[in-house]
Formats: sequence, structure tokens, C-alpha cells
Amino acid sequence: MGILTFSAFAENWKTYTNTNFIYQIVGDSNYLYCATNGGLVTFSLTSREFTKTVTNTAGLLSNRVYRIAFDINNNIWLGTYKGLTVFDRGLESLLGHHLLGTGESNIVNALAIVGETVFVGTKRGLFAIITKKTNSLIDDSIVPIQLPANFSASIFSLFYHEGLWVGVTPGLIKINDNFSIAHTYPHPLGDSVKAIKLVNDTIYFITELGISRIIGNSLYSVITFPTPMIVFDFNYYDNRFYLATIQGTWEGFNNNLRLIYPEDTRSIFVKDGLWLGIGGQVFRGGGLRYYYNGGWQEFKVNGIEFNIVTCALADNQGSLYALHYPVSYRTISYKPLNGNWQILWDSIPNSYVGVIDPSNRIWFGHWILNGGVSCYDPHSKNWIDVRQWNGYVGVVGALGVDNNGVVWFHNQANSLIAYSNGNYYDFTMPGLSRPERYGYELIFDSSNRLWLGFSGGLAMYNYNNTLSNPADDSYYIYTKGLPTNKEINTVAIAANGQIWCGTDAGVAILEKDSFVMLNRNNSPLINDQIKRIRSDPYGGMWILTSQGLSYYNIYKNEWKNYTSSNSGLIPNNDNDDKFYQWLFYDKYCHRVIIATKEGLCEVYLSRDSINELSNVIIYPNPFIKSYHNKIIFSNVPLNSIIEIFDLTGNLIKKFDLCEYTVEWIPKNISSGLYFAYIYNPILRRSLLMKFAVIY
Repeated sequence: MGILTFSAFAENWKTYTNTNFIYQIVGDSNYLYCATNGGLVTFSLTSREFTKTVTNTAGLLSNRVYRIAFDINNNIWLGTYKGLTVFDRGLESLLGHHLLGTGESNIVNALAIVGETVFVGTKRGLFAIITKKTNSLIDDSIVPIQLPANFSASIFSLFYHEGLWVGVTPGLIKINDNFSIAHTYPHPLGDSVKAIKLVNDTIYFITELGISRIIGNSLYSVITFPTPMIVFDFNYYDNRFYLATIQGTWEGFNNNLRLIYPEDTRSIFVKDGLWLGIGGQVFRGGGLRYYYNGGWQEFKVNGIEFNIVTCALADNQGSLYALHYPVSYRTISYKPLNGNWQILWDSIPNSYVGVIDPSNRIWFGHWILNGGVSCYDPHSKNWIDVRQWNGYVGVVGALGVDNNGVVWFHNQANSLIAYSNGNYYDFTMPGLSRPERYGYELIFDSSNRLWLGFSGGLAMYNYNNTLSNPADDSYYIYTKGLPTNKEINTVAIAANGQIWCGTDAGVAILEKDSFVMLNRNNSPLINDQIKRIRSDPYGGMWILTSQGLSYYNIYKNEWKNYTSSNSGLIPNNDNDDKFYQWLFYDKYCHRVIIATKEGLCEVYLSRDSINELSNVIIYPNPFIKSYHNKIIFSNVPLNSIIEIFDLTGNLIKKFDLCEYTVEWIPKNISSGLYFAYIYNPILRRSLLMKFAVIY
């Protein structure tokens, strides 16, 4: 299927969701339009395939789309969890938004459009939007419509026929064209009027107890349910009623009911047969079903398997991996670069975290008793290693791979496990406490020292690259300068070698043996509750908070904040402090990937800032042999040449065809001042920089 290519934002953002939980279907002669829990999708009636997906990157206020309607100008109105978004009919242009208040006043449950008036039923009231028949939303007027005091403010359904029919609890309300109350029908064979239709010039409606019709002002029962049912929609086709309920799709004829499809059904649309919008698990859904002449067809949108994503990463071929919980125990969504989403079935349940080793194999850690690690090889497309440990040893709280390709994890038995070539080594560390949740982080610096965030601070473990000789190991736990709650949620190493940690009170930067705090009081950081931190080779620190994404460049001292209002970041509709789950920096594609409870989003970053020699940085400067182990040249334009000279002009080292970041371990050179001559033949420019070496 095609993804809508335009973006409402400057950067190249993409959102990946599951759009198979369908709340409503509307259509014309060419397309079906489906309101889903992951955005709007269109389905071609000619090719019988999904053709477009519209999400927040195209301008939706929320990816939870509940209702769809077409106005007098053929524009598409989408009722979402956060208000109304309006597009032109071709879905190529965003016309604007309407907010109807705050909180539940913006949760749109029903839409009906008559002439220039858009009637909107929300969870907290009924509104009329007078559009003046223009495409501009600026001159629209929003009028609240007062309902009788004995009826709820939560609107279930709307339908216009010689007045506006409003389905609420405990019944039905008819409203005149001047917005006055024409008639009320309390308790009309049930209390919750979930859908209203016009059949043969007669108003029919459905409640939890059955279907009724109105003739004059009198009510007549048409079909009575033997027991109350949770209903969402109904329609009339081929002299029969069809009901969408949580138990499935029912056919009603002469007051008799029979179940014709057993899956949770949310919407029924008639077009050369019956089209069903399937619900099911709210983070997954069942897609479309087509019923004609006794036969069924199934259609699903290609996307991630579930909307809850706990961890996301990309391999060196650009393929994406999304881990899901709690809706699936073994499912991992996998997408090759420029390909469709597929499913990987893990061997161990509860895949929570993943890392990629130097051979581009993906290791998954499992938060479950008798869990452990599993390994997938993208090259052979096989699971090549599965290792389970008994009891709490296999409950993986943090997972990492060191510079030698050894897989490490911290478990609920409070031990550090190193796993290499089928062998494992168990390390203990005084002062370390077991992880009480998944998702702590374990990383390695250039000296291959392990850094682990946990509930009691930051642990450093140096195994000196000898797994079988613990006698030469050393360790330390850093807590000085941390907030009262010493828990560290995330750990990253900046391009200059600094250790950055995320806490619930801001960023903690390790300087020697104590932390310096970075928070909203002393920086533009968007929020102090830090979920994840990642670094890029160009001095960028990407900081995922509970309220959005912050970016800071350590060399340029520049900040930028990304929220759902100024970027393609998926909106945190419920202000959930656990909504943003994971952050990954893809060094091969220079992109950032964010996992959330409502899907996956990514942004490809501009490299414009490193296309000039003036942005090249040398660090550490000075290089102190007893403290540092390498010199790094960062922000180097592609195909540059770097030559290192001493004060007398002797060539010490040369790097040809460099790109972005160059690392040099100086050997057999003395203390003193050195020069780096950097030349780029494409830019036809050169730069001379100096740095110092101290022994």
C-alpha cells in the first residue's frame, strides 16, 4: 500500500501505525474511507487494495480517528480524539483544525453534515459549526447546542432527516433547524442509542436491547434482543438488518437473529454487498471484511503488528524492528528498507529490548521468568541463537553488546551475565540492586567498560576484556550529585566521551566522579522526566522526555525541541508519562526512531551542517595520554583527506577519503603541538587546525 508522501512539517517525518482497528467506514463510487485507531486509510474499490494512510505527519491532531464526513465542498472532516481535522477530498491538502473546548469536548463520537452546517457530537456536548460554504475554516462559527438536563452530554450518534436526530443516554432527541428541542424519546427500548438510519423514509435506531422505528412520534419495536448486547452500528441491505456488535456481525430478519461473522464488528457499510469494519484488540484490529452472496473476503492494511512499541531499532541495512507489549508475547514487526512490514516470531515470550552486535545480528532480551536472550540474523533470515536461563536469571532488565561482540545483561537475580559463543559468565557487583522493571540500559565506552543505569545510580564495571579472569576486574557506583531518587533510566556516551544519564529530574552528566544536572531550570530542556538519551557522531544529544524530544549539540551549544505541534512526533494524547517508550539513533541512515504506545515515528536528519570544513571539530583537545585513548575528528565532510604534522612539518599520519567521524589512537608520539591539515577535493577547500598532546 502507499503511504501519503506529503508532510505538514519541515523535516522528513514518517509515522508507522496499525490501522486495522476500524471505527467507521464511509465511501463513494471509487473508494472506502476508514476511520481507524492509527489514522485514516483509503481503500480502492477497483483494485481492492489500500492506497493511502493519513497520520499525524500529514497534520492529523490525533491518529485515533473515530468519524468521517464529507461537506458541501467535498472536503473530508475527520473526528479524532483531539478535535477535528479537515482535508480536501483528494487528501492532498490540509485545510485546518477545529477544537471544541478542552478534554472530552474534543473527543468526537459522531458527525453529520447538512448544507453549510457540520454537527459534531463529542463526549462532552453537541456543537454546530457554521462553515459559510467556504474551504477556509477561519470564518467558521462554533455554536454549542444545549441538550435537556435529563440527557447525557456524551453523544453516541447523529443523523439528519427533517431535523437533527441525536442518540444519547437515556434515549433519542430530535432538534429543529433553529437548534431548539423538537421532541425527546427517553428510554426507547433501551437507554443508549448507538446508531440511527433512514430506511424507506422511516427513522430506525439501535440500542443495547434492539432495533426500533419512529412513525410520527410513536415508537415501534422491530427486533428485540434476547439479552442486552454491546452494539456499535447497523445497516439495512437486501431486506435484512445487519448489526455490528462486540460479539460479531448479526443478521436480523422478522425478529430473528443469526450470527454471520464472529469477530468484533464496529461499522457496516453497504456498497455492492456488506463491508465490515472490524475491531478486536484496540492496538491491533482485524481490518476490512467484504460479504457478498454468502462469501467472505478479508483485507488488512500493511503496517506494524501492534500500536504499542516498547523498543525500536534499525540494522546496518536500514531495516526497522519494532518490539510489542503487552498485546503480543512473541511478535516483532520487521520492515526492510523500502519494503513492507513483516512479522518475526521470537522463540521466547516478552521481547522487550533489543541491541545490534558488530556483525549486524539483533539480540532480544526477555522480561519473563525463565527468559533470556534470542538472536536473529537478517542476512540468513533465521533465528541463530536462543539461550534461556532458569528463574530470575533469565528476567532481562538491561541488555547490551560490548566492543568485542559479547552480549551482556543485568537480570532480576541481580547478576551481570556475559554471553559469548555459547558460553556464559556470571559477574556480581557489590552495591548493585536488581532491576524491578525492564528497560534499564547497559552500554560500553571506547575502553570497553560497562556502564549500567539502575535504581541506585550509575554502575561502571571494567572486566579488562578477560571474561574468565575476574581477578583483574574493577567496578564503581556513581551517585554523587544525583537527585534524591538516584534511579537512572537511560545512559548514553556523547561524541566527546562524556557519560550522559537520564533521570526523572533531568539529565545527569558525569564529570570525573560526580554528576552535573541539566534540567528545565538551567536549560531549554522540554521536560525533566527523561525516558531515553542517544548521541550522534556530530555532537548531537537526542533526549526523549515524557513530553517530547529535545536536541542539544554539545559543540555548538544549540537547542531544539520537537513536539507533536511542531514536528511529526506522534501526539501523547493522554499526557501519559510512559507514552514515549524508546529512542534509537541510526548512524547508517542518520535518522532518529521513536517508539510510542501508539506507533513508531522516524525522522531523517539533515547533514547540511557537516558539509563545510568550518564545522570540523577535534576532541579531546588537549589529548591527555593518561586520561584519553583516542583523538576524534568529527563533522568531516565526505571524501576529505586529513594529514597530521608535527611542528617541524613531518607527516605523522594520513587519512584518505574520510567521512563524518575519524578516530585516531596516537602511538609513539611525544608531547607537543600538532597540526591537522584537512582538504576536501569536492568542495575545493582546505582547513588547518591545531591540537595538543600531553603525556
